[in-house]
Amino acid sequence: MSVVTLDTETCGLHGMAVLIQYAWDDGEVNLHSPWTVPIIDTLKLIESFLECDGIIGFNLAFDFFHLVAAVRADRDPYDVHQNKIDAWKNLQNPWITIPNPVKSETNRPFIRVRANDYFGPPRAVAT
Repeated sequence: MSVVTLDTETCGLHGMAVLIQYAWDDGEVNLHSPWTVPIIDTLKLIESFLECDGIIGFNLAFDFFHLVAAVRADRDPYDVHQNKIDAWKNLQNPWITIPNPVKSETNRPFIRVRANDYFGPPRAVAT
């Protein structure tokens, strides 16, 4: 049974994790800096946390919020866009970000709209 003790340090409350401190069972404390290693190493470390038998930490909701943010930051923008298109084709109605058609609203260069409002109903599009 492996247990990890975990803590993260961030830049402010909403910034990215700058340091992940962890120890397996009663072992030595390890310091992992996501900024100095390839992202794949950080993703593998986070995955190992999720596969262990237990996690010990203080305010784990905060720590996991920042670990998930690190994983989401690694997603390819093309894949994110393709996932939204696939959801729309499967009769879901995801939010998408588009250039603001009202050019006079210079404080809002992009807006969020529902896919059906932008592309039209998916049944009307030939697949």
